[in-house]
Amino acid sequence: MDGNKKLRYVAFSIGSILVLLLLCLEMTHVRNYSVFTLNISRTIVFDFWCDLSLDSGAKWALAKKAGYVFWFVTLSAGLATSWYFRKETSILLNKIHQSV
Repeated sequence: MDGNKKLRYVAFSIGSILVLLLLCLEMTHVRNYSVFTLNISRTIVFDFWCDLSLDSGAKWALAKKAGYVFWFVTLSAGLATSWYFRKETSILLNKIHQSV
């Protein structure tokens, strides 16, 4: 593996970590003194999708299922975007490394 390919994987890893961090932001971080959670049903994104499903007229059980489905759809879209832009991100990281 050459250095450019390694840098692309580093760029993808950075993008994946950012996606996971954004998706795991906790809805009520004041109570637990933490910002992130591993429980999907307590994240801001899950709450957003559930509220959107409830506003469209769905019952709570269906809205909760839709929240889980759309949370994972959002995760996969974020990972796909990170994979798609790995080359551009690696070029940017290379320029930053050369300027330092």
